[in-house]
Amino acid sequence: MKLNQWIKTRSRQELVMIASIILLIIMVIYRIEFISTVLVDSVKEKFTVESPADSILIKNSDSSSN
Repeated sequence: MKLNQWIKTRSRQELVMIASIILLIIMVIYRIEFISTVLVDSVKEKFTVESPADSILIKNSDSSSN
């Protein structure tokens, strides 16, 4: 079956749905770097646990540098 015949056998609703999916995929590919950056930052912020000892070391290093 040729592509032209396949397209003609599809209803308007099917064609609109296929076009929407293709457009959505293109939009995600276009913004994938931004999406991955935000996702990685969110996951790190959500699941990174700072121990109390780490916060004391950070405060001490900040005060000693001044």
